Amino acid sequence: MVSRVKGGIGSVAAITNALFGAISGSAAAAISCIGSVMIPRLEEEGYPRGYATSLMTASAGLALLIPPSISMILYGWLTFTSVPACFLAGAVPGILLMSLFIIINRIMVGRYPTVKKPPPWGSIKQVAKEIGSTGWRALPALMMPVFILGSIYGGVATPTEASAVAVFLAIPLGFFVYRGLTLKSFV
Repeated sequence: MVSRVKGGIGSVAAITNALFGAISGSAAAAISCIGSVMIPRLEEEGYPRGYATSLMTASAGLALLIPPSISMILYGWLTFTSVPACFLAGAVPGILLMSLFIIINRIMVGRYPTVKKPPPWGSIKQVAKEIGSTGWRALPALMMPVFILGSIYGGVATPTEASAVAVFLAIPLGFFVYRGLTLKSFV
């Protein structure tokens, strides 16, 4: 879907890095995991190495703001502040900064003539079909954060309980829907 937009891979890299950092709670872990995969891919697309590295480093810093941030949970626990309130306080600035990263990436890509041009768009029907099939396949996995954050914000479960239930929901998804888990790899 983003392969047809110049600079789309940079936007995906920044979003993925920020979300991984938020979930893992460590910007350094996000840079080492996501950066080691995305920086070579960005270079293949024509991004200068320095810009690709700075994009990954800066977006990993959003790990402190975007829910479910481990640092927000620790802050709430240490200061006796509501964790959902901490999540809500960090969500708006985190999403705003992530949006600014996308805009800045789009501007910067225009300044680098080495970045590859995207392939031409197909027909609207073809693009809609591709988006629909990809979105439908990804829907169960995309609903996991909605379930986790919804149960926390709704007061139904604590972050630990919501995460435990999400693990039990993810196991059947891995076995039966995505077929990425096998009994041998699971045990």
